[in-house]
Amino acid sequence: MTPRRFAQMTALAVTYVIVARAGLLFDAESGFATLVWPPTGIAIAVLLIAGRWMWPAILIGAFAANVWTGAPIAVASGIAIGNTLEAVIAVSILQRWPRFESALVDVHSVGGLVTAAIVATTTSATIGVTSLFAGGVIASPHLVETWRAWWVGDLLGALVVAPLILTWRAGSPARSLRSLEALAAGVLLIATSWLVFGPTLAPVGPFQQLYAVIPILTWMAIRFGPRGAATATFVVAVIAIAATSFSVGPFARETLRGGLMALQVYVAFIAATFIVVAALASERARAARDAEQRRRELETALQSMQVAREHAEHASGVKTDFLRLVSHELRTPLATLLLQVERLKLEPDADADHRKLVTNMHAQGQRLHHLIDGLLDFARIQSGRLELHVESADPSRVVNDCADELRPLAEANQLGLDLDLDTTAAPARFATDQRLLRLVVINLAHNALKFTPKGKVTIMLAGDARELRITVRDTGRGIPLADQQRVFEPFELLDPVRNKHVPGVGLGLALVHAIVTALGGTISLESIVDQGSSFTVTLPSGNDG
Repeated sequence: MTPRRFAQMTALAVTYVIVARAGLLFDAESGFATLVWPPTGIAIAVLLIAGRWMWPAILIGAFAANVWTGAPIAVASGIAIGNTLEAVIAVSILQRWPRFESALVDVHSVGGLVTAAIVATTTSATIGVTSLFAGGVIASPHLVETWRAWWVGDLLGALVVAPLILTWRAGSPARSLRSLEALAAGVLLIATSWLVFGPTLAPVGPFQQLYAVIPILTWMAIRFGPRGAATATFVVAVIAIAATSFSVGPFARETLRGGLMALQVYVAFIAATFIVVAALASERARAARDAEQRRRELETALQSMQVAREHAEHASGVKTDFLRLVSHELRTPLATLLLQVERLKLEPDADADHRKLVTNMHAQGQRLHHLIDGLLDFARIQSGRLELHVESADPSRVVNDCADELRPLAEANQLGLDLDLDTTAAPARFATDQRLLRLVVINLAHNALKFTPKGKVTIMLAGDARELRITVRDTGRGIPLADQQRVFEPFELLDPVRNKHVPGVGLGLALVHAIVTALGGTISLESIVDQGSSFTVTLPSGNDG
């Protein structure tokens, strides 16, 4: 044992002996069962705070106190064992009590203390009275009275003294008792307790004045939490016991024992009641603090979201302006390049290979031209400045032109590019923005060609009097269900099946989705991994802008 532990155990043993001797002076039943027994509360609190390893100090202190009082060694040993088990059992229950807090800041913890106190003090009273009877100190007619006095005294020690030590030691989150309000409440409580339990000048009914301390106890329990309630109850108990021991106050009787029995019932009532009131007040205060903290966190999150939204809007505006600027700057040199390619196509002396090369160059230039137009249109859509130029168009002609433009790319990738045009069902004329419709077909077909390693891409045209349907179907890799909505997001460059980046700027399908929405239509996707995908655009055939 370390010197520090030895000193702690010695201090506890000495304190136990002194307090026990003081308690036994209050007209103890059979000389040993006193109604005032603070050592129970001290023992429970110390073992709960320091650890159960200090139990020998309780055993020694209880033994010495009872031998000092005159108990035979065997009887004192039995009583000491009962007092030690009392503290150990109570602490064991509390340490196993779910979510027990020694500060007693919630009703659940208070319930644990009350339960532990009842079980432990019942054990101590039973062992102690049995030891007295077995040692011939008391006779059987006094067993019940002795047991009751023993149990009440120990229970009050557990409910009055233990909370006082625990709440002050644990640092209760209630308001500080050093405030002016606490000082005023304390002075008022002491004065009122003296008037209630002391030799009042104008006594009222025997128990009516007891109600006078209730408002002050309520005040201290609510305002100062479990620490305030435990302190106030202890003050009331000390003043009431002192007054009753001098045969004054509402609990004065012919015998001190009779007065203390009635008084301790009253003290037990206020101790249990107001520690529960304080716990409820603490729970409510904690809930209010938590709610306020959550409100502040929510406000902070909302402010952060607002700032992030403003930054995102600013970044989106910068991105849109950049896309518009780049698109405009690229259109001029590209137009010049396409004119030069057109001249090369018109050369009469060019051979077949030369013409094929020029044709491919022209097709790629047209593709780049459409890409730049797409960037510009996407920037306009993002800024809300897209203008529709609605005119009467032949949807079959539009699809055929798009297929002719993309056929060199399909041949270069060794893919088939088929058309399935239901001209009998599809409307012959269609009111729409022809340029935007071309962008839709071009981007869908080009996307299909890019993700189809082998097989073919089919462009289908169908519809009726109410709507026009354009479907682009491929035999490519397909898109997993979880990723099918992602493909319509701008700047999406990830191949969801092979999990790798692919060439492009990631605006094709996003632009298609935006254009179709602007034209009042819808786009749907059906896809099976390793079997292919099918994009279907549905536009109202009566769309006149």
